[in-house]
Amino acid sequence: MEIYINGEKISYTLQNEKTLNDVFEFIIAFLDKNDLYIDTIKIDDTQYSFENLDSIKSKSVDEIKKLEIQAAFKQELVSQTVENIISYLTNVVNYIKDNEKYDQENIDKIKEGLSWCTSV
Repeated sequence: MEIYINGEKISYTLQNEKTLNDVFEFIIAFLDKNDLYIDTIKIDDTQYSFENLDSIKSKSVDEIKKLEIQAAFKQELVSQTVENIISYLTNVVNYIKDNEKYDQENIDKIKEGLSWCTSV
C-alpha cells in the first residue's frame, strides 16, 4: 500500500498492521504529534469522510493500493470554525433586526444553529 499525506508519498513499511484501522491508528498518532488532523481521505481514488470510515476500517491492507490523506493544522480548523460562528451569529442578528415576527420554523433553525455553536 502506498500512503500519501498532503500529496507527499511517505516512506512507511507496514509492521504488524493488518487492517486499515491499524494503519489509521499509526497515522492519527503521527498527525497528532504534529498538531494536524485528517481533513479528507481517499482510498484507491474513492473519497471518504472520516465519519463514514467505520464500514471499511476492517478492510485488509492487502486490498488497498493507495491511501491519500489531506491533513490540516488544528489551528486552521479552529480559525475556520470561529469564522463560521461569527458569520452565523451576524446573520441571526440581522434576521432579528429585519423581522418583527418570527415563524416557528425559523426559530427552530436558530435554536439548532445556536446549539451547533455551543457544541463545537
